[in-house]
Amino acid sequence: GIGTVDLTDEGKSHPLFTGFTSTFPVLQWHGYTFGIPEGATRLATNAHCENQAFVYGRTAGIQFHLDIPPLLAREIYAEGGEWARSHSEFNEGAYLRALDLTAPDLERQFAQLLDNFLAFAKMGV
Repeated sequence: GIGTVDLTDEGKSHPLFTGFTSTFPVLQWHGYTFGIPEGATRLATNAHCENQAFVYGRTAGIQFHLDIPPLLAREIYAEGGEWARSHSEFNEGAYLRALDLTAPDLERQFAQLLDNFLAFAKMGV
């Protein structure tokens, strides 16, 4: 559903998250997570998934979804709502209301993340 992630101190200063607040709303629609590679830097976290974003040299990994526009998020719910209800305390009404409320933020953040990623890729880090 819609939740928030928190940038770590490293995430707050990393170019990938320039223009982001230290805590921001995201879509989370997953049942699994990942471990970060040894030597990687965690950039974002939350209570549900410790590893929400990381960088390892020029490689970045992100668990949450800013890449899914609200209309597609509704379609994903229509297809996967039963899965969500069976794997969590999912509340359909709360999800759809939160999606409507955060849609402008999600879309703006996705555009910002893309811009930041392109700038990061050009840095030659």
